[in-house]
Amino acid sequence: MKGQYRRKKSYGGSIASGAASGAATGASIGSAIPVVGTAIGAIGGAIIGGTVGYFKERKRKKEEEKLNKAKQKVLNQYEASLEQNDYLTDQMYLETYNNMYNEKALGGELPSGTMENIHSFLQAAQKNGGSQMLNSSMAKFKGAAHEQNGIEMDANLDGIPETEVEGDEVIQDTRIYSKRLKITDNFIDTAKKEGFSFKKGSYAEIAEKLGRKKEKYELKLQEQVDEAAINTGEIMLERVNNLLNILFLDQETSK
Repeated sequence: MKGQYRRKKSYGGSIASGAASGAATGASIGSAIPVVGTAIGAIGGAIIGGTVGYFKERKRKKEEEKLNKAKQKVLNQYEASLEQNDYLTDQMYLETYNNMYNEKALGGELPSGTMENIHSFLQAAQKNGGSQMLNSSMAKFKGAAHEQNGIEMDANLDGIPETEVEGDEVIQDTRIYSKRLKITDNFIDTAKKEGFSFKKGSYAEIAEKLGRKKEKYELKLQEQVDEAAINTGEIMLERVNNLLNILFLDQETSK
C-alpha cells in the first residue's frame, strides 16, 4: 500500500525469538538437576527452539515468495500486453475500464464550441511535444494513457479542460478516434470497395493512416497546375474525407 512501510521479518529475529523461548522452557525442565541440569536444559532448549523458529520462518518466507511471484507474473503479463499493443478485447475488463473513466477511452465528439480554437491548441501542443500534426485538420496525441491521468485538453483555451485524451489517440477537428476500440468487419468491407485495404486495428490507427493519405493529397494539390491532375487530387481527397466520416460513424455505432 502506498505511503506505508512494513518492517521485513528476518530469519535472525525468528531464530533468536525461538531460541529465547526454547532456552526458558529447557531451563525449566532441566532444573530438576541442580545447577548443571538447568544449564544443560537451557542450552538444549535454545538449540531446539532456534531450530523450530528457523523452519517456521523458512516456511513463511517460501509462502511470501510464492505470493510475490504470482503478483509479478500478473504484472509482467499486463506490461507485455501494453508493449505488444494488445487491445482491451476482454469485455469484462473493458466494462470495468469504462466505469472508471466513463467514455473517455472510447473516443467521441468534443463540444462544438471548441472548434474555433482547436487548431491553435493543436499547434501549441505540437510545439510542446504533446501532439503530432498529420495534416491540416488532424493530429495524433503524444503522452500519458488514461490510467496515468491522460492528457487534459483545453481546446477552447479558456483555462478549463473540456476532456481528457490519451497518447496515440487521433483527433480530426472535434472528433476523437479511440485507440482502444477495434474497427468492424463492415468498415473493412466498405473501405475495400473504396480502394483502401485495412486489416484489423484500432480506430485511431486507421484514422492516422487516412490522415497521412489526406496530407499527401493536400500537398499534391498545392503543387499541381495541370487541371486534370488537380481534379484527380480533389477526387482522391474527397474519398479519404468520406472514409474518415464512415470510420467515425462506425466507431460511434459500435459502442
